Amino acid sequence: MLDPAGLALDVALLAQSQGHEVIHFIQDKPQIRFIGDNVVTRVRGNLDRALKGADVVFVADNANLMSTFDKLRETTPKSTVWIGPTKEHARWESDRQYGQDLLARYGIPVAPYKVF
Repeated sequence: MLDPAGLALDVALLAQSQGHEVIHFIQDKPQIRFIGDNVVTRVRGNLDRALKGADVVFVADNANLMSTFDKLRETTPKSTVWIGPTKEHARWESDRQYGQDLLARYGIPVAPYKVF
């Protein structure tokens, strides 16, 4: 689980309670460094090595590290299932006008909005 801000610990615990082996990446920042300690297996440092044996990778939305995660997608085996956004998909949500324009371009109805 790639969860830089530590916001998806509940998802990690649910997967673990269902018998799945969970390895949880949370950034090593002072304010969040203890999230999940002694509850789930944490990984720090070499994500590439940690992902080599993964069957499924869950990405919690974090636009700051999406470029890094996108590069990791390219190095994992093709059989690895990735759940979560790419950098481009995260942009659809974080840049409201871009996302709305994209939907409208493909004929998907959007609610009226105003950029301010």
